[in-house]
Amino acid sequence: MSPSEERLNPWLLPRSWQWATVEEIADTTSGGTPRRDRPQFYGGTIPWVKSGELRDGVVHQAEEAITEEALAASSAKLFPKGTVCIALYGATVGRLGILGIDASTNQAVCGIFHTNAVLPWFLFRFLQLIRQQLVELGKGGAQPNISQSIVRQTRVPVAPSNEQQRILDEIDKQFTRLDAAVAALRRIQANLKRYRAAVLKAACEGSLVPSEAELARREGRSWACFESDSKPPDGLPVGWQLSTVQQSIRIIDYRGRTPPFSESGLPHLRSSNIRNGKIIWEGVAHVTEEMFQKYMTRGLPEPGDILFTTEAPLGEVALAPTERRFSVAQRIMILRPTSRQLDSRFLMYQIMNPRFQSILYGRGTGTTVTGVSSRNFRPAPIAIPPLAEQLRIVEKVEKHFSVIDELESQCEVDLKRAERLRQSVLKHAFEGTLVHQDPNDEPANVLLERIRADRKVADQRVSVPARGRRKKEATRVS
Repeated sequence: MSPSEERLNPWLLPRSWQWATVEEIADTTSGGTPRRDRPQFYGGTIPWVKSGELRDGVVHQAEEAITEEALAASSAKLFPKGTVCIALYGATVGRLGILGIDASTNQAVCGIFHTNAVLPWFLFRFLQLIRQQLVELGKGGAQPNISQSIVRQTRVPVAPSNEQQRILDEIDKQFTRLDAAVAALRRIQANLKRYRAAVLKAACEGSLVPSEAELARREGRSWACFESDSKPPDGLPVGWQLSTVQQSIRIIDYRGRTPPFSESGLPHLRSSNIRNGKIIWEGVAHVTEEMFQKYMTRGLPEPGDILFTTEAPLGEVALAPTERRFSVAQRIMILRPTSRQLDSRFLMYQIMNPRFQSILYGRGTGTTVTGVSSRNFRPAPIAIPPLAEQLRIVEKVEKHFSVIDELESQCEVDLKRAERLRQSVLKHAFEGTLVHQDPNDEPANVLLERIRADRKVADQRVSVPARGRRKKEATRVS
């Protein structure tokens, strides 16, 4: 047994089962792409499935269709309904699908058909189980590439035909329960996201905690704003002031060039390292002190500075920590309050507020990527309460966020657990322990011997090599 076989098939099977390679039990070939400069090749009646349209389920339709002429003039083939498809390379490598229609595919898709020894869904579920191992076997070049050779040589556990259906029924039952649990977790995640947005909205509109004016009124004491005839701007609580980024924040924009990265040195944050008010230190780049001094001229962030991403993605923020030195990339602005009467955390929550985010995107420019310059950012409005109220708002927001973070973390744990359970169900299925074995079922070795004999007879009826014949048959199978 080769190392590849040992990695893909490390378990013993029930006595009535048997291992067989894909090429022993099925025909395989990839599709093709008709020439794009021939308009008569496209817009026909033959669905043409691309690898990105494989989404681990049944493929009922395709985004594009080709003509009979395209099928005849290219390496595209017409695969029959029930063909198991696997993406061979690119960003979608390893994705699976089962054709719910007769369709052609592009060259990044391998079709597995005429699977007389196993039901299509039985093969599909097994490929789901070993998908990551197949991708690992295809690594080594610029991108993972599952060759057709790897697909053909993959060994499949063949169960008795009746048992295959019992296994699939049980998998469907277990997966239906898991799907319902995952859907519930996704709803919780969506609700927590809305809850977070509602907290920020209330914080920035003055309705999350009592205002200084309200506290003074409750305690029966005077407050300066009561004695003034001035009124706050429309929509703001008493005591709040409307300002702008330019008036309240010093913007330290990027100056210098991107330094070359190194294995160690100063952590160098990029926009991808800032998410949801936090800094993600995992996978951070580094620059040496020497390169930092040579290439960058705006200095290091100070504790309490707000780090603001100007694009990709726009509007993510986080506070600079006190315990470490680091540099930031060109797509991150450093925002520093201009007054001690402004709390950095409150300003950060102002920027995270969905209303402020919509203003940002309204001021953004760019087609492929939306970004904002300091010039467009400076006029953005911000509402500022008295410092004591800012601090109470921050405390309340962080209490809410602490609960939200804990619940979101638990959701992620449960989602990962659901995926592990899904893999566990598949593992038990193909080890033969998910359902009972029926001694009256025809053993798999008898089924395989019959299929091998039929294929041998069929091969002897033609004068071309078997693989060449099967490729020709794959061109049109109704």
